[in-house]
Amino acid sequence: MVKEEVRKVANEQKIIEELVCSPDDSLHKVIRSFYLQVVAGPLTPVPVGSIVRLKPETSLETFYGGKTEPVELPSTFKVLRPIQMVGEDGNWVKASEGDLVKLDKTEALEFLRKGMVKGE
Repeated sequence: MVKEEVRKVANEQKIIEELVCSPDDSLHKVIRSFYLQVVAGPLTPVPVGSIVRLKPETSLETFYGGKTEPVELPSTFKVLRPIQMVGEDGNWVKASEGDLVKLDKTEALEFLRKGMVKGE
């Protein structure tokens, strides 16, 4: 997503911020509900569809746990491990380590969670 769309999302919906996170920390969309330390005291349930600002450690933990996905993703990714997949035209597409590839959101999330690509 572009930064303007992130601002639009942020303005339309209240952002839930983790305790002691900075304004520069990344925004994530909740896809499976979980509990988060929002204030000093008991954990707060975070419902599906919420936008949360998370510390880097928590964002990695919840992303790899399948609980959140980044609101903003780059369009180009660097391949860390060789990839084979079927392209839009039905042909096999192969990408070697070090190649730059363009991925849509669902492909990018799948390969990011498997550690096969990283954002450029």
